[in-house]
Amino acid sequence: MRRTLIEAAALTMARAGGDASDNEDSVRYAAGKGHPDAWADFVAVVADGVGTSREPAAAGRAAVETWLQFLERRFTERPEDLAAFDEVQFEHLLRECFAQAHRQVQRLAPGGSATAAGVCIQGPWLLAATVGDARAYHLTEGILHQLTEDQVDSGGNPTDVLGGRAVSPVAAGYAKASISPGDWIVACSDGVIKTLSPEALAALLRAAESPQTAVKALKERVRAQKVDDDVTAVFARVDQVGEPFWAGTGDRGSGIGDQGSGGGGGGGGGLGFSVSDS
Repeated sequence: MRRTLIEAAALTMARAGGDASDNEDSVRYAAGKGHPDAWADFVAVVADGVGTSREPAAAGRAAVETWLQFLERRFTERPEDLAAFDEVQFEHLLRECFAQAHRQVQRLAPGGSATAAGVCIQGPWLLAATVGDARAYHLTEGILHQLTEDQVDSGGNPTDVLGGRAVSPVAAGYAKASISPGDWIVACSDGVIKTLSPEALAALLRAAESPQTAVKALKERVRAQKVDDDVTAVFARVDQVGEPFWAGTGDRGSGIGDQGSGGGGGGGGGLGFSVSDS
């Protein structure tokens, strides 16, 4: 079965004058690399910690790790679901991911909270979910689309977050779009929004030869502008569009490779999780 191929790279940088230990953002992403048994062609999540002291960084890490670990558990424990899954069920799954992340942030970082943006690509479908002022973008045919509405007040402050004092799971924005070869997908924290206008981000993507050159261009802009916020983004380019895994017979694997930082991928049918150092 022909699978969708995604090339990706990520960047996370502390605000001007800070160092890596000050960075309150977190990012992870993974690609199936065309393996026929991979349960996702691409998945990525960015979280931006909010709060005081060390709690924001802990909140961001908890949000990212829970989001991805929940997906892993969901499919390794119930592989029989793979053949029956469709894009509607995947939207429900993303909602469930954020509900789990909300509770885990409350448990692990009680003084903090986080905004987040997650994306999942299955065959020709892009599914996105965002909380607060984190964003997911889709560039197709040269035009940049913001996939969900920001959940912010009139002053631009997030009205919805993962964690915090809310008892019920957080409300979030969800979107689905079809993808084509050459499209770009971006998941980012609000530091990127402060660095680049949507028009500037679209121009950066149109000029980029690869996700790695997009990361380099963003890094140069951040350093030149001395942005007073952490800046984190995942850039993903669609190289080939295939069928989602549920188009198969259902006799498929669902493992995920070992998680790690600094790149690398899992073997077999797994997804290798990666981050990019600034």
